Amino acid sequence: MDVRDHGLEVRSQAVGMLRSGLSQQSVALELDVSVRSVKRWWSAYKKGMSLETKTRSGRPPILNRVNKIIISKTLTKRMQSTRKIAKRLNSSNGPVSHMTIYRYLTNSICASAFKRQKTPCLAAKNIQNRLNFAKKHQNWSVDVWKKVLWSDESLFELYATPNRHNDRVWAKTTKDVPRILSVKFPQKFMSGDLCRIKHYLSSI
Repeated sequence: MDVRDHGLEVRSQAVGMLRSGLSQQSVALELDVSVRSVKRWWSAYKKGMSLETKTRSGRPPILNRVNKIIISKTLTKRMQSTRKIAKRLNSSNGPVSHMTIYRYLTNSICASAFKRQKTPCLAAKNIQNRLNFAKKHQNWSVDVWKKVLWSDESLFELYATPNRHNDRVWAKTTKDVPRILSVKFPQKFMSGDLCRIKHYLSSI
C-alpha cells in the first residue's frame, strides 16, 4: 500500500518495531502493510525526515476507484464512446470529461479504439465448398491461373449495417474486438457472367 494510506501512528509504530530489532518483513506482517512501505518509512527515519504525510500539490485526481472499474468494464463492448462513458460517471471531484476517459483508456489501460472488422458469415456448405475448391486447384501453376477470367466480385453486406465510424470498441488488441458478420447474396451474381466465362475458356 502507499505511504499516504497509513496514519502517522502506524508509521511511528513500524519505526519503533524496527528499532527494537524486528525485521522489515516481520513488521510488515504484524501491521498488515507492505514491505515497501516499511522500507520507505525506515529510510525516512534514518535520514531524519518527518513521517507525516506530505501535502500534495496540484489538482486531485478526477477518477476514483469505482470510476476506473466502470471504465475497465467497457472494454470489448460495443457502442462505448468516451462521451457516453463520461455521462454515466459521477465523481466527488467534479464532472468527468470525455477527454479524461480517453486519457485513462490510452495511458493507464493502454487501450485503443478499433473499428469492427467484417467477417463473412459462411454456412457449413460454403466452408466445405471453399475447401474442396482449394484442394482441387492447389497444384495449378501461375500460367494456368492466367487463363482464368474472373467474374464480377461477389457482394457481401451486413445483417444490420452499423455506422462503422461511430461503432468503435475500446480494447487492448484487435483480437478482443467482436467481428461484424456479413452474408453473401447469390442473387447479386448474374448468370450472364458464367456464360461469358465458358465462352472465353472455349476460345482458348
